[in-house]
Amino acid sequence: MNMEARSRSANSREPAHKLGPGSATSGWVRLEQLTALVLVAVVVSVGWMVSAAYEPTWFRFLSLDAEIIVVLALLSGALILVSAAALVNTRSQGE
Repeated sequence: MNMEARSRSANSREPAHKLGPGSATSGWVRLEQLTALVLVAVVVSVGWMVSAAYEPTWFRFLSLDAEIIVVLALLSGALILVSAAALVNTRSQGE
């Protein structure tokens, strides 16, 4: 990052990763979008689990084992993506 971007970042509330041009900004936006998509999928799956608990015959898509694996994969993916987004955000502010 050049000195002008650093001084703008230091003087404003705008995060440093949003000021810099190029693929780093594009990669950050893609990471944010993917994280948001996975978090929405987690919220939908939690709503589905609550609905399936009340009416088990209506909301079954796969076998119970497959449903558990899908939900655990979503939760694991969400944890990894949120951690990566937080790490990238703190690294770009520290530079």
